[in-house]
Amino acid sequence: MKILLITAFIQLLAIYSYSQNSLVNTNWKGQTDFRFEHPNFSGEWKLNESKSELGDFGSQLAVIKIKIDQYKDSITFTKTHPNEAISTETLSYDGKESVRSVSQGTAKRKSTAKWSEDGQSFIISFFIINSASGQRTITGIQTLSLKEGKLYVETSYSSPQQGDFIVKAVYDKQ
Repeated sequence: MKILLITAFIQLLAIYSYSQNSLVNTNWKGQTDFRFEHPNFSGEWKLNESKSELGDFGSQLAVIKIKIDQYKDSITFTKTHPNEAISTETLSYDGKESVRSVSQGTAKRKSTAKWSEDGQSFIISFFIINSASGQRTITGIQTLSLKEGKLYVETSYSSPQQGDFIVKAVYDKQ
């Protein structure tokens, strides 16, 4: 009986130790790397045009490179756009609105983010407002997911000028 209790205790200790190690890790820079029950999008990603469905406007809108830093309470995207402009956006998981300037300061992008109900996709809702007129020019929903080591970003756009369209971009990890 004593041996059985000791064995059970050792197994519980091993499970606890494993779960603690899988939740928090320290990388080579000494930064804390939190492990999630959600997919980890962290890394540098490059657009794979041959696997993407860019449509009529996607080649102008699809980001060509994305660096993602995923943390316990937020996620940061550093994006290289087709015109080589670089933008950075940090979104919290609590739905708090993020606002940043776009189009050389002539518009503002307002975004909120959340995990999907199953926790396997990250959903960003956004709209772009023309700074001069105050009118919404684009409304969109972007969904990020990981499949077979690739980052899938599907964005549904709605615009008074271009109508409704979807861009499906696939990214390879670098």
